[in-house]
Amino acid sequence: MPRIHLYTAQTILLFVTMLHAAAPGAQQTDGWPDWLIKAMAREANNLEPTAVSAANGRYRFQLAGKATAAVAVNNGWSFESDIGAEMPLECHIVTGETDLAELVANLAEAGIAARAEAIGGPVDNRSIHSVDAGAIAGAPFLALEWIYTIGKAPNALLGFTKVRAATNGGIVQACSHNLVGYRETFSNAFAEFVRTAQLPKDRTPPYYEEIAVHSLGDQRVGVTLARFSLDEIGNSRINMTLSSLVPVAPDKISYEDSSTISSSTPEGLLIDAHTSNSQNGELLTDLQLSRKDNNDWVVRGTYRGTIIDTVINASARPLSEVGQILTTRELFSGDAAEVSFPVWLADADPTRVAEGKILRDDAKVPGQGTLILGPMTFTARFDEFGAITQAEMQAEAATISIERVWSRGAPH
Repeated sequence: MPRIHLYTAQTILLFVTMLHAAAPGAQQTDGWPDWLIKAMAREANNLEPTAVSAANGRYRFQLAGKATAAVAVNNGWSFESDIGAEMPLECHIVTGETDLAELVANLAEAGIAARAEAIGGPVDNRSIHSVDAGAIAGAPFLALEWIYTIGKAPNALLGFTKVRAATNGGIVQACSHNLVGYRETFSNAFAEFVRTAQLPKDRTPPYYEEIAVHSLGDQRVGVTLARFSLDEIGNSRINMTLSSLVPVAPDKISYEDSSTISSSTPEGLLIDAHTSNSQNGELLTDLQLSRKDNNDWVVRGTYRGTIIDTVINASARPLSEVGQILTTRELFSGDAAEVSFPVWLADADPTRVAEGKILRDDAKVPGQGTLILGPMTFTARFDEFGAITQAEMQAEAATISIERVWSRGAPH
């Protein structure tokens, strides 16, 4: 298993908040006619890749099928590739700042609208077929599939739109395909597009990075990327993004993107933090936390639509992600049964420093414990570094879980 840390208490709480309105998973095929089942099973075989590039060779990839040259578009480039189906594979690279979940949702809408315009009829009977999340060669990805009809019965035609996108280095790679079937072909083509990427090197490479997948029951709906790097004086800079696609009804997806950038002393004390959260394209939270003096902190910005400008009089300086790792490592390497620590939980209550607590429960399962964050209680497992490898809690509808899937380097 990769040795990774499962982000902050804040990230876990934010994800739980996202899932409160979640609906059951999609991809139901019961009652489908034989012709549709056969159409969905279509695949393209033995596709040879095409080498493609953009920005005078600054970005290089392999794309399945017979690909066209890059076409410059807003904030990036686009490609098309003939994969032996009635519709081409469409892929993009985005070089500007992009929210992963919002991009996936918008590309799907654009694909559905394009099919409706080409066929000349209204879209009806929309249903989410599947959502997915994971990692490809160190790049976190999200996937979304819609099934729908275009036109009026008895002449309505069936539409099927597939979208995948991944954050890879300093860019986002995305692909879409608007045709029934070719699901495995599309998935494999996208994975090859991401795995073969040759990108400019990071000017400040992280000393540690990790990816975790977030699930509701057995449905993967979100993904987090955390990157830890050092600044010129030895402090850690932690950059974390969380993106999710959560079905809230059979025909409705809720997408969210969050980002937290914070700084930490080598000892694990928080220096500052900036966190933002958008839902369905609307910025809801945008907060800056900075230290005033001693244990007084100033938090300014917008929290769920409300303007905040206040001073936090904390009894202790909150720990950073680095501090949480160090504290947990010390707990499991010693004789104590539990540990408490101060932590800023922006999504729970940004106007105070809260208490986190870990209770050891490792008599039978090494590294197991109970993680308490305000009103939330999780069963968690920790590795030898003091980093969480898994966390889960029981909700009314299903188990909410977060699990590491990839890492590189080691936490300090």
